[in-house]
Amino acid sequence: LPSIVVICRQSSGKSTVLEAIVGHEFLPKGNNMVTRCPIELTLIHMPPRGNGQAPEEYGEFLAALDP
Repeated sequence: LPSIVVICRQSSGKSTVLEAIVGHEFLPKGNNMVTRCPIELTLIHMPPRGNGQAPEEYGEFLAALDP
């Protein structure tokens, strides 16, 4: 699977870049530093199961929080 790593200085738009790639808004935004820890996002796409159902798409987060 492809992996993307975004590294840059504080408040430079890393979260916005990730959301643009994914095509969905999923990270908090604000004027101060908002996403303060590394985040791993796994995107899941499940094809339709039949009967005209739409594909299922969702993301799973894993965040490394300070103890």
